[in-house]
Amino acid sequence: MSDSKNVDKCMTRVMGIVNQIKLIGETIIDQNIVEMVLQNLLNKYDMIITTILDSKDFTNFSVEQLTASLLAHEIRLKLAYDSMEQAFKVQLSVVSPNFHFFPQ
Repeated sequence: MSDSKNVDKCMTRVMGIVNQIKLIGETIIDQNIVEMVLQNLLNKYDMIITTILDSKDFTNFSVEQLTASLLAHEIRLKLAYDSMEQAFKVQLSVVSPNFHFFPQ
């Protein structure tokens, strides 16, 4: 499963729960949803959480904006991981097949 599907799947589940809460007559505002999602994210999202908390006005910050920010961050993480992985592959292919790390 790709990284962006993780955010999509998570936010779909959150919105499903929010819709169930609204069906029973409770009122829930976007600010509360955003705060709950931010409190329950994994450590790999710490940088984006800090950025959102420092720069965003929660009274005008919607769930859609949060989802877009998380998706963008997750894509950046995946691109960085893929480029690092590619660099290791290139580095390993440069090593001669006759090279031994330990003398025989």
